[in-house]
Amino acid sequence: VNGVCPVSQSFPMHQDLRDLVLQQWNTPDSPFKSTKAMGRLYPLPEPDKQWLSTPIVDAVVSAVSKKNTVPVDGGTALKEGQEHKMDALLQHSFKVLALVVQASLCGGLVARAAFRWVEQLLASLTLSNANRDSLLDVQMATAFLSDAMYDILRAVAKSMALGVTARRKLWLKGWLADAASRAKLIKFP
Repeated sequence: VNGVCPVSQSFPMHQDLRDLVLQQWNTPDSPFKSTKAMGRLYPLPEPDKQWLSTPIVDAVVSAVSKKNTVPVDGGTALKEGQEHKMDALLQHSFKVLALVVQASLCGGLVARAAFRWVEQLLASLTLSNANRDSLLDVQMATAFLSDAMYDILRAVAKSMALGVTARRKLWLKGWLADAASRAKLIKFP
């Protein structure tokens, strides 16, 4: 039919959200400002928070990197300035990604609970067709949010693992071992 535009199959990018993303991208060296509300909105039990703390450099990695490190309070640091900055950026990245894990875990659980609540309402209430359709829309939206949070969690977990691997590779840069041994140590969880 002439004049009929096809329905878009994508989500529009709101300008405020685009500006937020660009603001973060334009200032990669600035610290991420976590708010107090984030801690209250996305609480996790202490044992679960422990595995989201920035990993320390393994003793084995630190031992084989002795010629590239200097002693500092509580451990060692990379000697060369750029490598030291890269290590700090990777640590900071891990901390920010840990906040994303917290938010996506909590958001996913809330979205899944909302989905179940709507499911219970649909099963227990006698509703008009319009109200039933509205609740079905809410159920579909909560299912989408739950799935999106799961996908975010998977992606951010992979990103954290890649950051840890990059950090380990940085620390092992000067190690003169054979390539197979270095690759094995880099892949070590």
